[in-house]
Amino acid sequence: MDKLESQIARIQLFSPKQAGNFVFVSAEKATGSEAELYMVAELPLFNPAAADQCAKICQAVWGVLKRSYKKPLEESSFENMVAQVNEELGHMAETGQNYWINKFNCILAVKHQETFSITTCGKTTAFLLREGSFADISTANGQNHPLKTFDSFANGKIKLNDILILSNTQLLNFISVDRLKEVLKKDNFLAAAQTVIELLKETAGPAVAFGTIFNLQLPYGQGVSEEVDLENYIVENPYHKTVLSKVTEFIKSMTATDKSLRQNKADLPKISASERFAMLKKASKQMLSGTREGLTGITGKIINAGQAVSPRQIKKFSPGKKYLLGSIAIFLIAAVLSVSAAVYNKNIKQKQQNAAAQFELVTQNLSLAESALLYKDEKLAKEYLALVEQNLPTAENISKDQKEQLTQASQRLENLKNQFEKKNKVEAVSLGNLASTNELLDLNEFLAVTSGQSIITYEKSSGKIEDGRLKTEQPILNAYAFKSGQAAVYNGEALSIWNYQTGQTGSPLISSVPPKDTIAGLAFYPTNNRIYLIDRQKSQIISFQINQNTLQKPVVSISEPGLSAAEDLAIDSSIYVLKPTGIVKFSAGKLAAFEMPFLFDSYTGGGKIYTQVGWKNLYLLDIAKKRLLIMDKQGNMINMLVSDKFTDLKDFVIDEENKTIYLLNGTELLKVNF
Repeated sequence: MDKLESQIARIQLFSPKQAGNFVFVSAEKATGSEAELYMVAELPLFNPAAADQCAKICQAVWGVLKRSYKKPLEESSFENMVAQVNEELGHMAETGQNYWINKFNCILAVKHQETFSITTCGKTTAFLLREGSFADISTANGQNHPLKTFDSFANGKIKLNDILILSNTQLLNFISVDRLKEVLKKDNFLAAAQTVIELLKETAGPAVAFGTIFNLQLPYGQGVSEEVDLENYIVENPYHKTVLSKVTEFIKSMTATDKSLRQNKADLPKISASERFAMLKKASKQMLSGTREGLTGITGKIINAGQAVSPRQIKKFSPGKKYLLGSIAIFLIAAVLSVSAAVYNKNIKQKQQNAAAQFELVTQNLSLAESALLYKDEKLAKEYLALVEQNLPTAENISKDQKEQLTQASQRLENLKNQFEKKNKVEAVSLGNLASTNELLDLNEFLAVTSGQSIITYEKSSGKIEDGRLKTEQPILNAYAFKSGQAAVYNGEALSIWNYQTGQTGSPLISSVPPKDTIAGLAFYPTNNRIYLIDRQKSQIISFQINQNTLQKPVVSISEPGLSAAEDLAIDSSIYVLKPTGIVKFSAGKLAAFEMPFLFDSYTGGGKIYTQVGWKNLYLLDIAKKRLLIMDKQGNMINMLVSDKFTDLKDFVIDEENKTIYLLNGTELLKVNF
């Protein structure tokens, strides 16, 4: 077989700021032989900032391919290269660079004389066009293990006039196989490639990126040696400029007051119906692409040309000229209407195509998120779901035919988010109405709210709601029952011990007690028999010793600037502080590691937390988002409880032993079992 030479057309249409996919295309001669190296790769691009990461992955693979062919060719060169690429990708995965896993679509190919070797992974388009017939030469078998991304390769012989097509799959989404075959039959190979570019630009929007290599086999010595940049290889069509400019000049001459500027009859352009259609089509394209010579500009020129013409002058025109001028006016009006319709239809079509590309990426990532949740890889599932949220088309950017698709994708996303966040809709039982307040007091056998010095109670054993069952000598803003019959209470100025069975209150303690506008939380730690609260003004957690019927010996347990924004606290062997940004943990008086569970609708403040010594879980009432979060003490989500009755949450009390939660919702007391 005679030695063959390649003529290569490389197409890369890619806008990092708008595209939903990243493409990498490279073709180069090996340094150690006459082998030709090719690579086409694609990764999803969900935001422009990810382009650098995508480029890094592609450059790493391309670097391995180039290094593998620095030495003279051997029979096993391609196989060894594939193994080295797999090793490089496996190393990237092990070091945490896993963005590409199950999302990398790539073609690696090497041509040496008439031998062509190829390996592919993911979704790609790899064809051999021979004598008018396409043959699929891709080798991918679906998703592969990260340590063996390219799991197979193929070798074959190519012949004179064969065309190799290496591309991402987007190519055939916008150009049919038959149309591609028809275009590539052209004698001028570079012109054919340019036609492909023009077709892609016409049918696809900037959100879609294309990476393609066309390789034509020629007799040795007949190829084009210089590299051709197809983006600048524009096939000019002078017809549009000449005909429209002649029409414009003709109208100017017809309306010119100076007879010397008018054209002679012999110079008048003759425009057939087919030419008018061609002019309109070209003007439409230019208007759509934003070129300066669109129909609007041409119409403006014509209007400017006619500004010097008065009705009196038009009356002097011959009947033939009047008829011609009227015909031109009708033509222009029809042209404007036609272009407007074309613009509208073009926008609709482009919107549909862009949305279709987005839906494809969304569907892919929803499936990957499902798989990650199945294998309990919450970190990876979170990444995929976040990508879906970023790329799900909005209702304004889709066609009517795609609304059902959007509804289904949105519902599927919502279901997966609920599964990820362990969201559980519960039945809340109403136990009756208490009073309007922000504090629900846990007094062991009673739940209570205060209204002035009146106390309304709910007795857990009997289910009775009573007013006046318990007595107090002072207002109660907050209370914590540290044993049956006794509670530490705060009245807005001082702390004291309240015997809620007798109604008597011990001596008040004012020292180190913050005013009501700066106090947060009230908790009891039985190990040291102390009551804890937060002084936001001083950014301190202060504890007080319980001594029979009094509180004494205030001690600053923690001093931390961030406590100025604290909302509540809970204590076991550690202290958990709720802030508008989430929960922070202190152990032995110092900040300790704690990470809130990831929430798609994050906590934004205004809640309350609770736990006790020996309890398994930490409970957070997210008042603003109308939900209750149950997490373990490492910050892992156990359950998220929601209910249609959670309309005006105020406070809550937990009975972990009996798996019961009491919630104050407005004035109503609700009960939930979990």
